[in-house]
Amino acid sequence: MSLLRVNTLANFAGQISGTVVSILVVPLYIHYLGTEAYGLVGFFLSLQSTLAILDLGLSVTANREVSRLIALKAENWVLRRFLRTLEIFYWLIGISVIALLGFASGWLAKDWIRANTLTHDQVRICIFLSVATIGIRWPTSLYQGVLRGSERQISLNLVQTAVAVLKGGGASPCYGWCRHP
Repeated sequence: MSLLRVNTLANFAGQISGTVVSILVVPLYIHYLGTEAYGLVGFFLSLQSTLAILDLGLSVTANREVSRLIALKAENWVLRRFLRTLEIFYWLIGISVIALLGFASGWLAKDWIRANTLTHDQVRICIFLSVATIGIRWPTSLYQGVLRGSERQISLNLVQTAVAVLKGGGASPCYGWCRHP
């Protein structure tokens, strides 16, 4: 089987497995969290999707450039310098997201989220943890682009599937403390 077909099948399988896990864990989330706290998960996902615009297409650029450099048989230091430059940019954005939105978590909890069963502090902490998660995970789109560009879709999709299972199964008990008694 050609590398193109293997990579295509790996990407397809990775997308399906992530989607299936996401659908299967919704009842667990609602059971452990309750509907109001599950709304905070929705807020997290909305915030993550909105902030994705800050990627500015650089993960796609990384994909293309890594593929081009590998095809040109560029020296390793060229690839490493390119990746390091983008890494610095990505980590600065991630840290900025944590600093700015983490600082605003109290205001967001008070003025944006209307909670009846959760305390203001619980909502603020959940928002801060969401913001910190987004900031820390920010560079992953760069690394995904690099793996795609180096035609390592099987490795990428195995990691993404494992992370989806860990996120789905591990997040419910971790968020359980937010649940109102």
